[in-house]
Amino acid sequence: MFHQQITEAIIEQKYAEFQQLQQQAEQLQQQAHLMQEQIIELDTSLDGLRELEKTALATEILAPLANGIFVTASLTENKHVLVNVGADTVVEKPVPAARQLLEDQKRELLEQFVALQTVQAEFEQQAVKAYKEVEKHVRQAERKA
Repeated sequence: MFHQQITEAIIEQKYAEFQQLQQQAEQLQQQAHLMQEQIIELDTSLDGLRELEKTALATEILAPLANGIFVTASLTENKHVLVNVGADTVVEKPVPAARQLLEDQKRELLEQFVALQTVQAEFEQQAVKAYKEVEKHVRQAERKA
């Protein structure tokens, strides 16, 4: 009886460990998904900057006013852009400098993404190991019952 209680406590502890590891791995997966979306947004912005440099002045373009709301505008400048640098501060930058800024952000994000995937894989391996330990203790308990 006492041995069965210890075995059940071990199974509960290992199962709780498994659940915690699985939950952490899922959270990391969600973070990785958000990072992928940010990388896609950066790629889209980089494409937009490349197109801007090729677009002739006085060309009609769509300028965003808010998320999903645009206005038709005439392009009067294609060599510089306004960049929000934080704290409600906007500075004018040449398009190549703005592209470099976005490429640097993308590179940093990709590095973080790779590191996150490594940590996520470690959590998943630990979760599998914890689950196997639960199974092992359950089998042992069933044999003794």
